[in-house]
Amino acid sequence: MILADSDLASSAEVAGIVAAILSLATLVFVARQLAMGNKERQSQVKALRSTATMMFQERFKESQKPRGKLFSEFPLHVSLLEVMSKLTPDAPPDPAFATWTDVSELTEEQKDTAKAVINACNDVAQYVVDGLELRSALQQYHVPLLRVGALLNPYLLQVNARDANGKVPRIGRRIPILYNAALAYHRCHPKHKGRALALERTLPGGEEKVGLLVLDKDGDGACQFECFPDTPDECLLLPDDELSKVISVAEEKLRR
Repeated sequence: MILADSDLASSAEVAGIVAAILSLATLVFVARQLAMGNKERQSQVKALRSTATMMFQERFKESQKPRGKLFSEFPLHVSLLEVMSKLTPDAPPDPAFATWTDVSELTEEQKDTAKAVINACNDVAQYVVDGLELRSALQQYHVPLLRVGALLNPYLLQVNARDANGKVPRIGRRIPILYNAALAYHRCHPKHKGRALALERTLPGGEEKVGLLVLDKDGDGACQFECFPDTPDECLLLPDDELSKVISVAEEKLRR
């Protein structure tokens, strides 16, 4: 049987329509599967973030005692005391406050306090790596993280120094990133920008409490931690002009 040209054309058109319908059906099926897969992945991400958030909150509560001891008793490094003195030249910190220059001057108890807080903050950083949103952590605890860094960054610089064998320890390396993030967050968040931040201490030999200024209302005082001497190319500085940049850049540095 010989088909006319018009019949052949009609058959070709029908075949084309059928092919188009099949292609469209395939695309719809693939899109639906992808959507289902995306929803499943989103659920998994939400579950991971929820778990990381709960573990972070529990761990931070557990470290409350050593943090309290750090904030109230840990000696002030001379560089921090210098910052505080510049912020309040007419009323500098009482010279009777304990200070230190070299880590060898710290007692074992003071070092143990520092280690306990460092371990807790390391866990915070790991929870961010595991899925915790840094924004959530900063919303709740940016002030404690800022104070931790102000007190312990000089300690971290010294305990991470190259030893006699040429080896470089890697102790609390993510803590300065958390500190930088907390400092930048405080400076650019509308709710906190313009607020001074102080370290509360009891005057030596008395019961009166005073606030030792770390950051004034203009945002002057404490500076971001730039880098560890053995890794000068790993700059830890963060932008402090836009909140979203602070969060994204800090998370990137914590997760690399």
